[in-house]
Amino acid sequence: PGTGGGSEGPGTARRDGPPPADAALLRRLELLGVCLLLCGTALSLAPAKIVGDTKIDLAVNPLGFLERALHLWDSAYFGQLQNQAYGYLFPNGPFHVLLIGLDMPEWLVQRVWMSVLLCAAFLGTVKLAEALGIGTPHTRILAGAAYALAPRVLTLLSYNSAELQPMMLLPWIVLPLVYGTRCGRPPMRSAMLSALAFLFCGGTNAASELAVLVVPLIYLLTRAPGPRKRRLLAWWLTALFLVSFWWLVPLLLMGRYVFSFMPYTEDAATTTGVTSLTNALRGADNWMGYIPVAGRPALPAGAELSTDPWMVAATAVVAGLGLAGVINRGTPERLFLTTSLLAGTAIVVAGYTGALTGPLAEAMRDLLNGALSPFRNIHKFDALIRLPVVLGLAQLPVVLARDASDRRARRAAAHPPPQPGRLASRPLP
Repeated sequence: PGTGGGSEGPGTARRDGPPPADAALLRRLELLGVCLLLCGTALSLAPAKIVGDTKIDLAVNPLGFLERALHLWDSAYFGQLQNQAYGYLFPNGPFHVLLIGLDMPEWLVQRVWMSVLLCAAFLGTVKLAEALGIGTPHTRILAGAAYALAPRVLTLLSYNSAELQPMMLLPWIVLPLVYGTRCGRPPMRSAMLSALAFLFCGGTNAASELAVLVVPLIYLLTRAPGPRKRRLLAWWLTALFLVSFWWLVPLLLMGRYVFSFMPYTEDAATTTGVTSLTNALRGADNWMGYIPVAGRPALPAGAELSTDPWMVAATAVVAGLGLAGVINRGTPERLFLTTSLLAGTAIVVAGYTGALTGPLAEAMRDLLNGALSPFRNIHKFDALIRLPVVLGLAQLPVVLARDASDRRARRAAAHPPPQPGRLASRPLP
């Protein structure tokens, strides 16, 4: 201080950017702006029309639907056994009951619900990247938007948003565990907060919820051994069981009586027929994106992302950039990110029998048609790939800037500038 000249006197420091308060306000405005854009994306989807998002009853008559969900037998539609309707008791059901009770149009309630999921995924990814020390404030925003608008999200958002819930809330499940591994943060409190985030995943799709739990489990297992890690893991597993008990018991009851129709609608050959390495890395591993119905795509957004040449190229480039950021030696949490990425890729492509197929593909298909049939829709493990990829995308500009700085430093060391005030030695005449 005091050496810069001008109006700066002793005790005055230079500032290269806005004051901290202004920087924090600017960052909040940037986050708000992206959230508004995500909300606009949801609202632009077929305005004033109800979409077939999972359970149409939930938007039309949420109270009646939730009342019937309390019983295994449903007298509607000439009588039927309920199929995971209990999973909508929280938080989906109360959300729809509240907004429908406020006389909000049904189609708008659906769009608000989608907007909440998109914003939750975006903000959670930004916060998680910040907690892990990955990227810069602006590249974290880019990563959050990439995660919220991932190919699997765009494919299923208006078709089965309940299946997407666990993936969208995954960053919030991992975030408390990141804080819990650090000194000064009680492991029990961190585990409870992580389980609370998992509670908001609902109970509509047990396979999707169990699939995303692999990511926080990998994070805990890649921590340094010690008593804090053991306590955090024990508290976390206990808390997960407690917040899942309300849908685990009905799931077991349903499994005892409900007829399984899945073998007649899909099999492992269908669900794994598109899970090539390229499709898995770029996020186009959902078989529904490739299935036409009456000559038209069953899921138009998924079909475009899966087969349109420009979208194939764009998603491949994004995945490649994210991978470059993940594998760099200077990336924080490189072990966690690469382990999650490799585990997710191995799971998704395990049953693929096309080009570059694995030696255990046929055995994996038999398992998916048998003991592992609840996980037959293998694309539910996409979050294990997608989260590391977008975090690598946030880190890549930092990696490139650091490498450029290192190259400049090496060039400067190899060719030092001449020292002022010293003459180069010359031979005497």
